[in-house]
Amino acid sequence: MTLAISLFLLLMVATVLVRLSQAIKADGRGSRTPPASHTAPDRTGSWW
Repeated sequence: MTLAISLFLLLMVATVLVRLSQAIKADGRGSRTPPASHTAPDRTGSWW
């Protein structure tokens, strides 16, 4: 049971890190016009 919970938490953290890295890369490409995805997280539904 605890193994499944820890794996689930690791998966959530991994997806958040991937989304943050993608937002940072997109922000680096267009630094003057940042995308609205990381300023309004509910645009894509939920962070999780």
